[in-house]
Amino acid sequence: PTALDAHSGQWATWLGGDYYETSAIFQTFTVPAGARSLTYLRWIASNDRCNPDYDIAGVVMDADGDVTDGDVLDAFVLCDETSTFGWQARTVDISQFAGQRVELSIVAFTDSFINSNLFVDDVSLGAGDVTGAGVTEAFAGTADGLALQRRPAEDEAESVGAAGSMTGLKSLLREQLVERLSGTAPVKE
Repeated sequence: PTALDAHSGQWATWLGGDYYETSAIFQTFTVPAGARSLTYLRWIASNDRCNPDYDIAGVVMDADGDVTDGDVLDAFVLCDETSTFGWQARTVDISQFAGQRVELSIVAFTDSFINSNLFVDDVSLGAGDVTGAGVTEAFAGTADGLALQRRPAEDEAESVGAAGSMTGLKSLLREQLVERLSGTAPVKE
């Protein structure tokens, strides 16, 4: 977009936007015992082709320092067809993490061709049920917003557990995207 206003407040997070970029925001916190969902607003702006080998992003919540498939809450391609042209609500099921100390990461990876951007705002936890399996397009209730922070680059590799590095996390997101796009991904219940 030529101009982008935060959905609320004065600031939104901008991930991507450059070539060969790995960008992420992190927050460590304890998920309240009654929390069942995490809702965030995203704005995707991209002219890239849709391919999990190109520009991708995701939301990861990890409780034990060993990032696995089950920790990937949302994974998506940043491309022309997924561009939102405005703020879009995404809600993911976090009930498996209720009561646990976790690290929430929202990440974006871009390649060397055609710019892609992911803007994020209004990240919140809710106690309501999440409609369907995985991601929905509706709010499931909100609580006070989380204050996600950008971490210095030298700390990022240590924050992704068994994925080993941001490169490992990128591979994990890409694998999930390929499964989802091919229809072979297991359905979370």
